[in-house]
Amino acid sequence: MVPSHPFLLVVFVGLSVGRQAVGEGSSADGPATRCRVVQGSLRYAPATLGCGAEPFQGFRNHIGHICSATPRGLYIEAQGSNPYGIATLGDTRMAHAGHTRRAHHGGTTTAHPDGPAPSSRHDRRPTASHITSRRGLPPAPPLASLDLSPTQAAAYAQVLKLRLDSARTLLAPELRAAQPDPRAVLVQDCADFADVVLRQDAARYPAALAAMDAHLATVEAAAKRRPGPWPTFAAAEIQLHRAIAQVCFDDEISGAWALRQAMLRLDAGARQYPDFLPLRKSLGLCQFLVGVVPDSYQWFLRALGLRGSTTTGLANLSRAADGPNPFQTEARIFRALIREGYYHQETDIAALTAQLVRREPDNLLFCYLRLAALKRQKQPDAALRAFRARPTGRGYVPLLYLHHMVADLLLYRGDYVGSAQHNEYFLRRYPGLHYRKDACLKLYLAAWLRHDEAVAARWLAEIDKQGAARIEEDRAAQRFFDERPPLNERLYRARLAADGGYWRLAQRLLNGFQFAPQTPRVQRAEWCYRQARVYHGQQKLDSARYFYQRTIAVAEDEPHYFAPNAALQLGYLARAANDEKNARQYFEKALAYPRHEYKRSIDSQAKAALAR
Repeated sequence: MVPSHPFLLVVFVGLSVGRQAVGEGSSADGPATRCRVVQGSLRYAPATLGCGAEPFQGFRNHIGHICSATPRGLYIEAQGSNPYGIATLGDTRMAHAGHTRRAHHGGTTTAHPDGPAPSSRHDRRPTASHITSRRGLPPAPPLASLDLSPTQAAAYAQVLKLRLDSARTLLAPELRAAQPDPRAVLVQDCADFADVVLRQDAARYPAALAAMDAHLATVEAAAKRRPGPWPTFAAAEIQLHRAIAQVCFDDEISGAWALRQAMLRLDAGARQYPDFLPLRKSLGLCQFLVGVVPDSYQWFLRALGLRGSTTTGLANLSRAADGPNPFQTEARIFRALIREGYYHQETDIAALTAQLVRREPDNLLFCYLRLAALKRQKQPDAALRAFRARPTGRGYVPLLYLHHMVADLLLYRGDYVGSAQHNEYFLRRYPGLHYRKDACLKLYLAAWLRHDEAVAARWLAEIDKQGAARIEEDRAAQRFFDERPPLNERLYRARLAADGGYWRLAQRLLNGFQFAPQTPRVQRAEWCYRQARVYHGQQKLDSARYFYQRTIAVAEDEPHYFAPNAALQLGYLARAANDEKNARQYFEKALAYPRHEYKRSIDSQAKAALAR
């Protein structure tokens, strides 16, 4: 199963560490040079400006950064040596409505009304006036950076570390301005959004929505005063935050409408500013996630006019992940999670999370990502070490879900008392509705496995009382309470051992399972399924294929996830063996099962696999 919470946390936070803004200081290479390139006038620039996979990459590497792209043109910040002659090294030029101001560092120079003329026939480099159209133009807006300012970057880094109050403190002076920078407003919105979504406290939700509305109004006003990629992106991102928060707090209809508005803004922004990579990051993520929504929900998305595509979405996301921009780390995280969760490419997320934690050991979000990746990849001992090494302190937002995760890890190891302690702590402190039923089920299992019948009965009753059955884990727990399926202790211990990657223990428990004529078919199917998972985990693929096939045959139409996931895994194995025909047949078979506990996640994975 692909747990929903990794995406719930990372997608919802929407963060990255921003780089220092170009032009906010000088470098050892020399003072900065600025000029404006008006759209339609690039024919005056060297042909190499537009070559390569990314436009302008040639001169960006030598000169500096494109600072902003607006309907009036590109604003370029040049730094250091200047082989293309966009502006003379040490000069600052700003093109304005048919004239150019020139300030030479280290001396004075007289400027021609249309810009400085070449000093000789050998000096044929295009000047700012050559690049700027001679037609009358309105005054250019102030130079804006495609990066965050140092203060905004520092605040963003604190948000990413989940030190939200520190981020707010850094941003406070900027936000007191009459017309605050849209970038600062966006970072503030990320902090407020992360706070309400990670805490899952319904009491904070109305104030959080009101703050998002105020942030959106501020950046929309900024966009009217001075159009550009940052106000466009900030408005779309805040709208996306609102959509996700509404879905989190069970206002799905309003959330779906807000998602539609966010996607329309992102799509329009990406068309207007095609090289502004943050827009590609969020647009690609939305396109992918809408593209893998199960077919049973697609009618609703079509009614809203939402169209997704896994291929297009991943391509847009990859552009942001591979190109330098303030949100590159975020885009890399999203792409790695998608590759792992939908395409079974686990090495990317493992390497990325290890790198992030080494780079920033005080980053709680990175610690969470590392722990979650290790748990999914069945390395519980390493995951527990990551939990113990996590940063702590009053400055961090409470991330109580970590205790629910650790309870699972201890359950896999057979530490039933320790597992119960962490889940009880989670239930006492966590104000949200999600995962409460799942925690009660795990508390029931911990008591049942240590043969404490009274405690087990108490937690079984709590499943029905706690939380809400809205996410898959909680729906599965509620279904367990409603149906009370008979459990076999040996089989369940084998399941937990396999979930934790304790393959030898799981194999011994399965091999000791005793069949009887009255053994229910669902337990026979589960035994085959657990054998397949154990062999698969040990890379004994022929045995895994055999037992996956036996699972499908034995389960028949049982309404459990064993056969659907067996079909999904057979599809992955066939694709890995370059047997695309059988792979697609198995993916379609996984989709065809009408009812089981994990239909939404299995269908999403099968759809993504078929779309490749």
